Amino acid sequence: LLKDYINFILGIIIFSYLSEVFIDIFSKFKKNIQTKLEQKISTDSKIVGFLKNFGSNFLNLIKIDIAFIYLFYLIFLFFIVFVVIPPVFMDLKNIFSNLIVKLPYILDNLKNYLVNNQFINSFLIKININISDLFNKIDFNSVVKDYVNFIQKLIGYILGFIASNLSVLFFIFVPLFSIYFLTSKEDFKNWIFNNFHYISELKILIESYDRYQKLYLKAILVNIFSIVIISSVVFYFIFGFKGISLGILYGIFSFIPVLGPLLGSLSAIILAFSKSISLGVFVVILVFIIQQISDNFIMPKIIKDHLNLNPLITIFSILGFSTLLGFWAVFIAPPLILTIKDLIEFISENIKSNYENK
Repeated sequence: LLKDYINFILGIIIFSYLSEVFIDIFSKFKKNIQTKLEQKISTDSKIVGFLKNFGSNFLNLIKIDIAFIYLFYLIFLFFIVFVVIPPVFMDLKNIFSNLIVKLPYILDNLKNYLVNNQFINSFLIKININISDLFNKIDFNSVVKDYVNFIQKLIGYILGFIASNLSVLFFIFVPLFSIYFLTSKEDFKNWIFNNFHYISELKILIESYDRYQKLYLKAILVNIFSIVIISSVVFYFIFGFKGISLGILYGIFSFIPVLGPLLGSLSAIILAFSKSISLGVFVVILVFIIQQISDNFIMPKIIKDHLNLNPLITIFSILGFSTLLGFWAVFIAPPLILTIKDLIEFISENIKSNYENK
């Protein structure tokens, strides 16, 4: 019962911040469209001016209230559970099964290509790497099988977590309660600040966590959706409809620092090598380009500036808090670490200031 209660509370926290991020994104999108519609209305023809004015007035009527967000969540969850997940998981299952069967063939082709390519072979010899010895020493067959088993177990863990911890009632009531929590969040913060104003550390703790949590979730959403869209389109032209599933897998893993992009894209890379060596190399280059676009252009600069957190610290924070927070540590641990960092710096500055004033 305690475990269910904790899951419920943590779910409300995450969903409330997701709602806030959604409201911010929708409001900015709405404002940008209104601004463009209102530009140069006076110089347009009567029909065009009327349509622009009508569109601007219509957007003013759209208000983001509780019913609107809750309806959005229900439609989104229905779409994910019944439209996206079944075909994606079925495609991934078939892809992994075929990869295991074709694995010896893929490794032989790769080995022959590297040995017979004079440029690559001469370069590797210069740095004292022998391809034949490398393939004999490292059991690539076992490594790839372990990767496939890891991905399959991870998918099974996620499905098992959803089935055992997140019931239908969870998906119905948590979004609803989280929206009500969001509407009263500022009042709750003001009540704490007014009644505990003498504890300055408490204000730093709440304000820092509030800011970092929203920025972190926004970063995750921007990163995942951007990579899912780009990689799904790119992989679709290479692999057909299976490429969409590979793009979704790549996007889901992309927000995990360092290891995420590698784990998410490895399936597409291995599948490409199973068709031809040149296609495999081409997909490796494409994945590298997609990741560079994500890291340097898609991720908003303001988020990078405010979330200056080392990727390794992010991984260790998730692993450390996972014993306490479980699955939710993926979303809560990095903002908590940043909040603790701000709190330590604030206390350190106070101690230093008090010492200098003596």
